[in-house]
Amino acid sequence: MKKKYFLISSIILIMLGISFLQYSSSAADKKKDAIEEFKKYNETLVYDIFYYSPDISNEEKRVSLKKRMDTKLVDSMCPPIPQISKPAAQPVNELIDMKTEEIKNSSDGQRKVTTTFTIKTPEGSKFPQKVEAEYKEKNDKWIMQTIQPIAK
Repeated sequence: MKKKYFLISSIILIMLGISFLQYSSSAADKKKDAIEEFKKYNETLVYDIFYYSPDISNEEKRVSLKKRMDTKLVDSMCPPIPQISKPAAQPVNELIDMKTEEIKNSSDGQRKVTTTFTIKTPEGSKFPQKVEAEYKEKNDKWIMQTIQPIAK
């Protein structure tokens, strides 16, 4: 009889152990997925800030950025420009080699992110850049509060 109870309790403990390992693995995967999703969000936002194309009006760009950045930051990085009936053709800058290097979480619901990228001009010149941005979570969205260049 004791062997039967011992066997049953051993099986239950093994099943609990397996359940715990599956739960731990699932939680780690969710955290990793959330970090990857935030990296992609950050890189897309940095791209949208620094990329220029004549196909996107300044006002369209401002509206898009205001959804993801603090309004004061949008005003300083992308000030309103009066519409000109026929704007002059502007060169298109490309962003290449984008990489999120570091994400630091703070206790007050903020994240500090370091991103590197290279801007390639139409003439072929390449300018390596490194920026640090601070985000704050508002209404389940990450809103960029500051962005500043840092020495590379």
